[in-house]
Amino acid sequence: MQKVRSLALLRRTAAVAVAAVERTNAWTTVASVAAVCRTSSALSARAARTIGQRFFSTPPSDADAGLKQALKDRLKASMVAKDKFTTTVIKSVLADILNAEKSGNQDKFITVTAIIRRGIKRRQESAAAYRDGGRADLAEAEEAEIRVLEQLLPAQMSEAEIADAVRAVMEREGAKGPADLGRLMKALNAEIDAAVAPRKLVSEVAKRLLSGKP
Repeated sequence: MQKVRSLALLRRTAAVAVAAVERTNAWTTVASVAAVCRTSSALSARAARTIGQRFFSTPPSDADAGLKQALKDRLKASMVAKDKFTTTVIKSVLADILNAEKSGNQDKFITVTAIIRRGIKRRQESAAAYRDGGRADLAEAEEAEIRVLEQLLPAQMSEAEIADAVRAVMEREGAKGPADLGRLMKALNAEIDAAVAPRKLVSEVAKRLLSGKP
């Protein structure tokens, strides 16, 4: 009986949290709900996957959908040209994509664009560490890999361009203050392709403009 009551409580808690997410678009709350479902023996793994997919998986953008194939095409070209350096870099990205797709957590829903950006950030951190340690040769190798990865990304929106887009959507949606952030981001996510503007940067610009800062 106690087990039945616990199961019912877990289900009610999940339902309340999911309803809250639908109202506020609070992604971190959903992550917690999915984690509870995955770790609880009372709820099935299928239920956890359903909740995770419902809130974390999104249709791939047109720009992002072609990136994986573009990577494969670039890999073939580099192999034909016997460009071992570029071949190694692209293979590492494809390996990261494969690992994300096989992941049992929310990484399986990450976009190809985000994976490439993650690889760039990782190499930037390594390059900085190498320079601090007096290994300029290793830093330059990391920076060369960064240049290869940057060529794989579609043309990126500048922060000024993102700000202009945010202002236009703010005016259209009537968003005037921080309380309107959830509604504004929902509209922005539908209009600004994540492949050309990182969601984190769009959110930071939106928060800044909603708070009245230039």
